[in-house]
Amino acid sequence: MRRGRGDVRAAVGAVIAMVVLGEGLWLGLELGYWTEAAVFLAAGALLTAFLTLRLSRAREPRFWLCAVLAPVCGVAFYVAEKLVLDSLIGAF
Repeated sequence: MRRGRGDVRAAVGAVIAMVVLGEGLWLGLELGYWTEAAVFLAAGALLTAFLTLRLSRAREPRFWLCAVLAPVCGVAFYVAEKLVLDSLIGAF
């Protein structure tokens, strides 16, 4: 992320936050660990806000992509994780 420019920096920031948000959704919705899920979701939201702020301060033209892509991709990550794990392990 340090040497990338523009859209690449915003997308990489979103990918980092996406994993944390997706895991938080998995912990809460699938496993029922709501306390741990709340921690993951709060950390993902703070990470998204921090990375978006850093990108805006670095004067990246599309800094807002991180804030938009992180939650959307977090949900997509959860859905992909659910589909893959359900097919490998079997539905609960």
